[in-house]
Amino acid sequence: MVQCATHGEADATIVCCHIAETLTDGVARGFRWSLDQDDEYQATCDECSDLSDDEWLRIEVEVGRVLCFGCFKRAATLNGVQIEKFH
Repeated sequence: MVQCATHGEADATIVCCHIAETLTDGVARGFRWSLDQDDEYQATCDECSDLSDDEWLRIEVEVGRVLCFGCFKRAATLNGVQIEKFH
């Protein structure tokens, strides 16, 4: 759980910094999302999704950002993707 200034206490999600930027500037960058092995939501932009596994492992710590689920849904919508909570 995270505390969001907009949505209050909500489930945490992980996104790349480029998706987080979409919340600020409204520019769609792609939104490829998944549920990880722990059923936590994750998403990366098109550019980050195209990286090899080795390339991603080298940069994930510096580009990863935590968003609440409400902000995750908003970023998805700005990228033309509709998200519903599965758990």
